[in-house]
Amino acid sequence: VLKTETEFIFENYIYPENAMTICFVDNRIDDRKDLIGAQWQSYRIISDRLTNSRPCEVVQRITEFDAETGKDVYYYNARIENKKGAALVVGGIPRDAIEIVNKSYTSDQHLRNGFRHPIHIPDEIFPVEWKNLGSEIIDDGQTFVHDAVKDSWESKEEF
Repeated sequence: VLKTETEFIFENYIYPENAMTICFVDNRIDDRKDLIGAQWQSYRIISDRLTNSRPCEVVQRITEFDAETGKDVYYYNARIENKKGAALVVGGIPRDAIEIVNKSYTSDQHLRNGFRHPIHIPDEIFPVEWKNLGSEIIDDGQTFVHDAVKDSWESKEEF
């Protein structure tokens, strides 16, 4: 069960400072002109969920009883900022469309004093077929975050 804004205020509960909530929503909320009454629509039809996640703040929790399972089901209303900078409340978001994640560059892998050591793996444990990659270049589109982090440490920037 996620905490709402009101519960944070009255119960004096806070998430750790490196945590934030994200909601998976349909990107069509960027085109909305009215900022009230937006209802959640499934993001699952789109293959890349990560492009549909955005920071959000849970405003309200709605409990409904599911007669089939005999359990309570929770839905949430959350404040989400669209790409135009307008904050709108999207209603009816299921719990599985909201996650608590680390803020950028706050996970343990970005600790300055984290233990880092080369892991030496003997070549003999790999099948010969795996070693014969020739001159193939593997481009998975990822960037090297560690270089950016290292550069920012050297320039003493704070995240």
